[in-house]
Amino acid sequence: MKITKTALLARAKELGVKGVSKKTKPEIIHLLQTSEGNSPCFQQIPTCGIQACAYRAECV
Repeated sequence: MKITKTALLARAKELGVKGVSKKTKPEIIHLLQTSEGNSPCFQQIPTCGIQACAYRAECV
């Protein structure tokens, strides 16, 4: 299931990430991954095996 930009913006607000409204979806996801304590790897690893990633549906 694809993630909407609205859902990403809501998650950013929950995490206190500011200045994301004009960013692209990949840029927002990278910021969210970093703020969640993860590597900003979205669309960077073609053979990713992390099944539990919240952004997997958009990534692979």
